[in-house]
Amino acid sequence: MDDGQTISADEMILTIENSPPVADAGATTTNTTCLATSCEITLDGSQSTDPDSTSGTNDDIVSFEWIENAVTIATGEAPLVSLPLGMHDITLLVTDSFGETDHATITVVIDPADLSFLQINKANVKKDGKIKIYGKLALPAGVTHSNINSVGSTTISLSSPPVTAINESAIDFTVSGNGKKWKYHVNPVLGVKKFKIDWAGSKFKYQDVLHELILKTDHIGGDKTELEIKSCAPVTIEINGVTIAIDEFDVVTVTPATIKVDRDGDGDSDDSDSDHGHPTDDDGDCTVQVRLPFALTPNMVFNITYDTGTETVLAGDYFTAAVGKFKIHGRFDATAIDFSSLVPNLELTVALGDEGFAGTVVIDQATWTKIKPAKHWKYKSD
Repeated sequence: MDDGQTISADEMILTIENSPPVADAGATTTNTTCLATSCEITLDGSQSTDPDSTSGTNDDIVSFEWIENAVTIATGEAPLVSLPLGMHDITLLVTDSFGETDHATITVVIDPADLSFLQINKANVKKDGKIKIYGKLALPAGVTHSNINSVGSTTISLSSPPVTAINESAIDFTVSGNGKKWKYHVNPVLGVKKFKIDWAGSKFKYQDVLHELILKTDHIGGDKTELEIKSCAPVTIEINGVTIAIDEFDVVTVTPATIKVDRDGDGDSDDSDSDHGHPTDDDGDCTVQVRLPFALTPNMVFNITYDTGTETVLAGDYFTAAVGKFKIHGRFDATAIDFSSLVPNLELTVALGDEGFAGTVVIDQATWTKIKPAKHWKYKSD
């Protein structure tokens, strides 16, 4: 010092300035589609920063804590967490080496997957309140009727803008037929009287327009698959240890030879017309049905060989699982709804399982087969 005074080490005070961390929990809102009642997602706090960290890192942040409803659900920069269906407000709390903190909140929405399809094949709405609807539906890919609970809900709305005619929020089906038949049958004054689903199995369809090949099945269930093959050109198909070869004379050779082949569509296996295969196609539609000794699953692979080369087809890319035929009978309050004043629109929503796999289909005014405004609306698909 200029005045010649000396300061001891005990009198020296070293001041270190700390910059607080900045929490970043990712996108403000995240939507995830789930095939179960809960789903695993990865939270991401890696964009959180602290100016005191080594360049290019956030290493001065010593703690990442993820909190929902005042409860810590995970720790770490990018933890994997399991969240049930619904909306979740999750807060990331970061702490640096000096104990200073910051927080950021995100909203994570876990939605059930939609039904693969929901279609109406026939419908009848009458002025006395009676509604009958018939159609088909399919669960999301990868979900089967045997691994969800047999519960559901349905809403039927009429007119445009829609007027809710029937809203049945808690349907508990009775299950029979080895789990393939779901039935709800009550006798209410109003609401759903009958809701039946006959789970026919699964569907698969692959079409190669260039080579004029179609592979399809309308029912995959149990331990067998009825595979329909349509090809008027030579082709060899390999799937799960089975080889099906169609030569230039339209003769089919199947390995193993014990597998049933039907060329005439009568449901019976055909006898061989030679030592090397099954008979030619009498009706000329180039179609053969082969009974595969296993249920086709989405992870199976077709190896298809043409004269020009081989293609690989993953069954799951052309697969519709858990297809069911349904019927819904119900009655709405005809005294509260003036049928003659309604616009001929029908909107059907169905949700199945605890997960609420849902779909909606509409028959609009231009689609009805027959409309009598003061009496009924009728629809039947081609």
